[in-house]
Amino acid sequence: MEVRYFLDPIDIEDVKLVAFDEEGNLVPNPHASDWEKERVEQTALRLKLNEHDQLPEERRKIWVRTTRWINQYLTHKSRCADGVNLVARQKMVEAARAIHELTRPTSELSVVAKWCVEFRNDPRLMRIAA
Repeated sequence: MEVRYFLDPIDIEDVKLVAFDEEGNLVPNPHASDWEKERVEQTALRLKLNEHDQLPEERRKIWVRTTRWINQYLTHKSRCADGVNLVARQKMVEAARAIHELTRPTSELSVVAKWCVEFRNDPRLMRIAA
């Protein structure tokens, strides 16, 4: 039996092995095994998935945009903790909607936005993500 070395973008299990960092680079999922990480790294290297400046830059822009909305969400959530700050509540809801939109499967580079949320390791944010 032949063992697949490179990732198959149509195989959902292979897709789950991919993550992105704040610089827009494709990296192995931190929960992947050593073998799976090697497959991700070799696929990225061989296909030059991090070498073309434009693609990592577009990913980085999504990461930055998502981070900005996350920070706004957390800031306004802390301001309306007592439930009486209606302006902060409205701004928190707006930020949550933006995060949800960025992480929708139909949004461009949504997986980058999802990793940005996941790296925060905050259950509240994970519930917002699509």
